[in-house]
Amino acid sequence: MSRYNPKSAEPRWQAVWRERKTFAADSAPADAPSCYILEMFPIPRGASIWAMCATTRWVM
Repeated sequence: MSRYNPKSAEPRWQAVWRERKTFAADSAPADAPSCYILEMFPIPRGASIWAMCATTRWVM
């Protein structure tokens, strides 16, 4: 397997994404009410959080 070369891979994939509109978002109608959405992700609880801290070496 060859090494990852971002200078050749990134432009190729960005062209594919642009063509397929992979990351395109539709604009909301002007008269639509605005809102704020906060997505909450689960937080590990109990002993597992200490194991994760030990393995990832979190610095707080």
